[in-house]
Amino acid sequence: MCHSHFQRASSLVGLQDFPTGACLDSSLLLTEYLKDHGLRGWKCLAGERPYKPALPESHAWLERDGLIVDITSDQFEDSPGPAVWVTRDRTWHAQFRDRYAPGLLLRPEDDERLDAYTGLRDADRLA
Repeated sequence: MCHSHFQRASSLVGLQDFPTGACLDSSLLLTEYLKDHGLRGWKCLAGERPYKPALPESHAWLERDGLIVDITSDQFEDSPGPAVWVTRDRTWHAQFRDRYAPGLLLRPEDDERLDAYTGLRDADRLA
């Protein structure tokens, strides 16, 4: 793997304390990984729930056809799932009110994350 690509990906702020605070970046990267492996149709969903006055907690995960894949729920004390959680039960995730339109979570700063993933993927293919 190319050292510069690894440095670039590991410097992404949203992934430095994984899983804490890494849910959106991780979910976006996982969506790209799944697409690269022929598994299309996954949507990155995100929402917020009340935590403390004027301080909501946010969370992001993947969904497709009623199936939820959440690789960072273990950052929350009340998460009923394991570190990698695959479920059809929406009970826990439903408390995070939609913050964005489903599948429309690409923000301008996400280009940096996806570029880093692309660099890692391409470097790995050349190795």
